[in-house]
Amino acid sequence: MLFGLIVFGLVFGLVGIDHLIKYWAVTRLAEQGSIPVWRGVFHLTYVENRGAAFGFFQGQTVLLAGITLVVLGGVVWLILSKKTMSKPFLFAMVLIVAGGIGNLLDRVFRGFVVDMLDFCLINFPVFNFADCCVVIGTFLALFLIIRSEVREAKAGKTKEAAEESADDAQEND
Repeated sequence: MLFGLIVFGLVFGLVGIDHLIKYWAVTRLAEQGSIPVWRGVFHLTYVENRGAAFGFFQGQTVLLAGITLVVLGGVVWLILSKKTMSKPFLFAMVLIVAGGIGNLLDRVFRGFVVDMLDFCLINFPVFNFADCCVVIGTFLALFLIIRSEVREAKAGKTKEAAEESADDAQEND
């Protein structure tokens, strides 16, 4: 029960932060269009993204909302069904769920996702806090999965080496 409340609280808090930032962007930033934070490097730029990452699937709101719901359902199922999940992996899943919900709410209620973080130095597409949550959560999850696989592979090799050493010792007796 406490576990569920903590997870729900984290997701709710992150979605809240995302939507406070988006509320500010819609009510204040939209009027100005762009505010240079570090001229030529990083700006706050109001963008109504009617597609997915990098502008793919423009105008496909229903499709994107459907895909998001399926992914969110899978991640929530993973959280609820996995009895042993490390805290860092759980945090990665919380980030993915919060980011997904943040952008899904925009798609459903606005018909577009509000983006505002603009790294113009590298000409990267404008994105938002929810996108950061999804990307950080995904990379953290991948890192943890790869690290776990590497550790298991090393443990397997160590066990094999110990068994071979024991076999060699028995043969020498």
